[in-house]
Amino acid sequence: MSYDHEADHKALARRDLLAVFRDKPRICALVDALALGVQVMEDHFGSLVADRTFDGCEGAQLDQWGLLVGESRSGLPDREYRAIIRARVLANVCQGDTDSMIRVVQALFPTLQVRHRDAFPAGAWFFAGPANPDKDLPSAQYMARAAAVFHDAEPAGVGLDGVLYREGYFGFADDPAASGYDVGVFADGF
Repeated sequence: MSYDHEADHKALARRDLLAVFRDKPRICALVDALALGVQVMEDHFGSLVADRTFDGCEGAQLDQWGLLVGESRSGLPDREYRAIIRARVLANVCQGDTDSMIRVVQALFPTLQVRHRDAFPAGAWFFAGPANPDKDLPSAQYMARAAAVFHDAEPAGVGLDGVLYREGYFGFADDPAASGYDVGVFADGF
């Protein structure tokens, strides 16, 4: 639904006023008063529309969106709950192909890069990172919920693993961005 908010009904009403009435102060005052009432209604309606959209809602309205896709809040803050709902929508329609799975992981970790690596014969790894420990690391509760959504999107007969890696992660010599055994930090699975 598209909604264009009119920010200044007073100017619009004055512009549309017949020229013969523009120099009449009482007529202009009446038009201004009516336009003010219309502006108040427009502002309230615009707020009502914006507060009910998925990206604009919070609290109880966000809980209603979660009920639509089968996700309860269970103590998550709005930002994390919104990401879980967005990922759940994608998981519910996921076909199990690589691109769909990448979109699910991107919805779970929107600020991180997502990479994919096949693990033949019937598996794959999805990596999200590098996570900044100060701002990107989600709570343990979020990680558990993210794992559930991720594995619900997983196709039957295929083993998928998700890895949330941090800056300075531990890795081997074939990964030039990885740190060595003595300085690298371990990743979290989901």
